[in-house]
Amino acid sequence: MPERFVGPTAARRLSIRAGANGGIVPADDRPAALLLGADWPAPLGEDIAGRALLEGRARGVWTHVTDRTRSLAAAATLRELADVCSAVDFARTDEWVAWARSMVAGGARFDMVFDVGSRSQQMVAEVAAEIGAPGNAPKAVELIADKDRCRAALSAAGFVQPRFRLCADRAEAAEFLRDTRSPCIVKPRRSAGGNTVSLVRRPADLTAALARLPSDEELLVEQFVGGREFSAEGVFLDGEPRTLAIAEKELGPGPRMRTRARVLPADLPADDLALVESTVVAALRSLSLSFGAFHVDLTLTDAGVVLGTVKARLGGGWTHVLLAHAIPDLELFGLIYGDALGQSRDAQPLVPQRAAAVRFLTGPLGRFVLVEEWRRVLDHPAVLRAELFVEPGALVDPEDGGYVGMILVAAPTPGEAAALAADLARSTRVVVEPIQTAADDSVYSEVRRIVDTEA
Repeated sequence: MPERFVGPTAARRLSIRAGANGGIVPADDRPAALLLGADWPAPLGEDIAGRALLEGRARGVWTHVTDRTRSLAAAATLRELADVCSAVDFARTDEWVAWARSMVAGGARFDMVFDVGSRSQQMVAEVAAEIGAPGNAPKAVELIADKDRCRAALSAAGFVQPRFRLCADRAEAAEFLRDTRSPCIVKPRRSAGGNTVSLVRRPADLTAALARLPSDEELLVEQFVGGREFSAEGVFLDGEPRTLAIAEKELGPGPRMRTRARVLPADLPADDLALVESTVVAALRSLSLSFGAFHVDLTLTDAGVVLGTVKARLGGGWTHVLLAHAIPDLELFGLIYGDALGQSRDAQPLVPQRAAAVRFLTGPLGRFVLVEEWRRVLDHPAVLRAELFVEPGALVDPEDGGYVGMILVAAPTPGEAAALAADLARSTRVVVEPIQTAADDSVYSEVRRIVDTEA
């Protein structure tokens, strides 16, 4: 049986009772939320899920968390904060839907379904539709998951999009690159993760780019769009997209399209900010998205806004912490809970009043030893959070981004926040033990999992 009930702590046992047919339900009439798959890598995933549970508790929401057995076993804080946890090791969406259906048939009640992970949007939409909870239409979520179909839909709705082609193999990708006569981006059709995205300038670069893609997935090749990189972060309230902030991204050097730094809010003139926000809102409406959180990548060019990836979830890379600092008293998950329950929201405007920035530390090829001056970073009064992603002995490889940690800071303005994060990063030095090659190192996949920072 792939599902196993994980009992609550003694302090939480009084919050549950058995339903008429054995399902687990709140012991009172509190609204109930089902949270699926907190699959962001630790410590990011634990922080996101922990905040979601705390904000739910503050609003009187009873929570049932499901995740894989291994993930729940390592997440003591989440087990403490949730009213109920279930270890569910399903691999397919239809299995999750059947599990939720059986829970409801057993007497369980869920007023809302959320995901606090990075890869479960389709699953959440299908489960919500099956049990009659608020959520995005499964077809809308399926559309944005296919990057080529999303681009085609945006283009048909009148939004500027780059040339692109869904390719079955290297030959088709090389043909598109020759026809385009400009740099292109190579990425998987569906999978997320900055470690799978490459900038290709000539056909000879395709070999390395294709090697980074999942072997079981079609590839998308699209014309590179030059300009400043941003993302729009927000939530849906009463079915309408509400942009909370625009963040600016700094990409690292080389062919890997990995985020090196992010500052929120972006330092944009009022006219450009209005253009970006209005374009994002119109695009989300055209894609029929209406519930939860959203994240939209975009590029601001001389010709206007070019939209990129659209996600019905939070942005990654600690964006939720940037938002929480920039917008005083923001309860990001509380907004989503309230919207699902039809609760009115205070009239206080949700706009950034201060700034925050995150910068990711990178190192040279070798086995990680330590970061010099790390204590100085941890002790700095403006540092909101600082984390190392790798343990001593783990492989650091610039080909995979070379990420070893991150520094997240607060400041009055975007420029000051970005400068401080950069200064602190420069004050450190990543020390590694040199190695000959990283090609056969088994630590590779774990480093990729931990430092996946695609927004």
